[in-house]
Amino acid sequence: MIFGSLGDKFGRKRTLMWTLNLMGVATFLVGLIPGYASIGFAAPAILVGLRLLQGLSAGGEQAGSNSLSLEHAPAGKRGLYTSWTMQGTSLGTLLASMAFIVIAGMPQDAMLAWGWRIPFLVAGPLMLVPCSFAMACMRQMPSLKPRRPTRTPKSLWLPSFAATGLPCFG
Repeated sequence: MIFGSLGDKFGRKRTLMWTLNLMGVATFLVGLIPGYASIGFAAPAILVGLRLLQGLSAGGEQAGSNSLSLEHAPAGKRGLYTSWTMQGTSLGTLLASMAFIVIAGMPQDAMLAWGWRIPFLVAGPLMLVPCSFAMACMRQMPSLKPRRPTRTPKSLWLPSFAATGLPCFG
């Protein structure tokens, strides 16, 4: 809902870059959070906030990349091209799991003290790779004019949020 309307207003390419950068920055900052002993309750609160930003950006990335793939795919290949965006999600999960398998081999004291931070700190600069790849690919795409956003009637906002939140609390 958030990045979809931003994509309509400012363009999907630009919005996709915002979501990629938001994910990279939020992930990198997770590795920099001071421990509970240093800043108390603020540490888990900051972690939850950063994880919410990661989730927000992940949703925007998935929807934005699906839209861009669909809109720029050749006729008759839209399903095939759009399906590859979901494979990127699976590949990212696989690579993150492999990173933590390597970290899990560290001595437990070192892993708990600082080792868990390594994948998060590496992920920030690593986000430059997909960002540069996405920029190169998007330069080759024809430009789409941003559409004038349509307003969602206020009567639909509450049922929309209630429907998405029900599985969490049910």
